[in-house]
Amino acid sequence: MNDDNFIHEDTGRRNLTALKRQQDEIHATLEKIVSLKRDERLALPIDDEGHVLLTRIAGMKAGDPRNREMRYAAKCYMEWDYEKIEKILKEHSSRHERLLDLETPINAWHQKLLDNGGELTAFIQEYPAAQQDLQRLRQLVRNAGKEHKARLAAQAEGTKKPTANKSTQALLQSIREIVRA
Repeated sequence: MNDDNFIHEDTGRRNLTALKRQQDEIHATLEKIVSLKRDERLALPIDDEGHVLLTRIAGMKAGDPRNREMRYAAKCYMEWDYEKIEKILKEHSSRHERLLDLETPINAWHQKLLDNGGELTAFIQEYPAAQQDLQRLRQLVRNAGKEHKARLAAQAEGTKKPTANKSTQALLQSIREIVRA
């Protein structure tokens, strides 16, 4: 990132708006890096001192010390291979978005099956892989439906008695496996 980009063409003065925009972009990128898991951060092309710095920042609460470390990390960021880092972050982000896109139909089917167990035939028609373990799937839908109704009844009464959601979680996991297959 060249400092010539921040010189206004007409006046020859520094363009502070562009400089501030770049600083905000660097800060946002560093926040993304810090929010990554440790193993994912280690895969980035950053020197050892940078990894130590980012790990330290990841463990800090918001406040002045963290802000000071982030400013230092922003200076170090310019020495790292930031183009390669941004490329890796974009790939990671797109992979995450693909997983979220896959979760949307999973959650929709989960809710449909909880609300109306009769939707199971439609689910089986759309995902023939569900035929393999149909008996277990029917049992999970039945038990999860009972748990769901008990939870709704408890909410309607205003009681907060804990209800088991073991079958509900097992149903969600089964749907996830079938849809991803």
